[in-house]
Amino acid sequence: MKENAIASKKGGKIAKDARLRLEEQTGKKVVTGDNFLLPTKTNKKLK
Repeated sequence: MKENAIASKKGGKIAKDARLRLEEQTGKKVVTGDNFLLPTKTNKKLK
C-alpha cells in the first residue's frame, strides 16, 4: 500500500505540473465549470 501512495503522489504532481504549464502557455484554464463532469452514481457489483 505504501508503494501505491508514493506512486500516486508522484503521478499527481506530474499531472499538476503539466496542467499548470499548459495553462501558462495557452493563457486559458484547463478545468472549468463548462467541462467538469459530475461523478456518476452507478456502482457495478461483482458477481
